[in-house]
Amino acid sequence: MSMITEFFQNLLAGFAWIIIFSLVVWMGGLVVLLIMELFSPNELLIKEYLWKVWKMLRTIFEWSSYGGIIAGLVMTQTSGEIYSNVMISLAAIILSVFHLTWRKQSKPIRDVT
Repeated sequence: MSMITEFFQNLLAGFAWIIIFSLVVWMGGLVVLLIMELFSPNELLIKEYLWKVWKMLRTIFEWSSYGGIIAGLVMTQTSGEIYSNVMISLAAIILSVFHLTWRKQSKPIRDVT
């Protein structure tokens, strides 16, 4: 029973690492996007800005899950925590499958402009 508990704890930790990394990158992207919008000659339209924020959030979560597969495998080779890093890769594979099915089933992202 402890082996199953450890498996799910490490799997949830893998999901948490990917989500935290995605949120940190997204927050940095928000700062860059806001600065770009503030210094553009056009006026700031909230609807367009929020649409860009949503597209960035979706893209960053998607690419973080794809990159997590490679990063988890590289960290498995370079660090001592093999089991945790394999779980990060497994969580990234699960998230990548989710994102691929979400992208396949959803309509293409359109621009608000």
